[in-house]
Amino acid sequence: MELEVKFKTEKYNYYNRAVGVIRQHNKFLIMKVDNSQYYHLPGGHIEIGEDSLSAVKREIKEELDFDCIKANLFCIQENFYEKKGVAHHGVEYYYLIEIEENVETINKEIEENDRGVAKHFFAYIINASYIFYMPYQKLVRDRIPKCICGR
Repeated sequence: MELEVKFKTEKYNYYNRAVGVIRQHNKFLIMKVDNSQYYHLPGGHIEIGEDSLSAVKREIKEELDFDCIKANLFCIQENFYEKKGVAHHGVEYYYLIEIEENVETINKEIEENDRGVAKHFFAYIINASYIFYMPYQKLVRDRIPKCICGR
């Protein structure tokens, strides 16, 4: 495992993430890991020396075991928020992902670089607004329909 682009101090966290938006049959693939109460889009931290496109392709391969045929950057979102008394600052690169395979919503155990073996739970949702529920994700939430529908 390479070092990831993230820094933590007692009062502050910084990270860079690459995120894949996978749409099949007019639904969006979301996932959660282990006992987390939250679903999120597939993706993860960018490694030092790695570009965001390579990172999102690697993360899709690691988390879903699928190769990307196409990955188009459609949004870069800078986030500032507080969680459990710690300030967070992150930069996320969002890609529309095309894969050949039809992703089933089958739960599976996957070996992750930063967690060891983790149980991944998958689901499809119809409305992309539910993925981006945090206030700082408004830009991404607003851009999804434009990117997919060409509006």
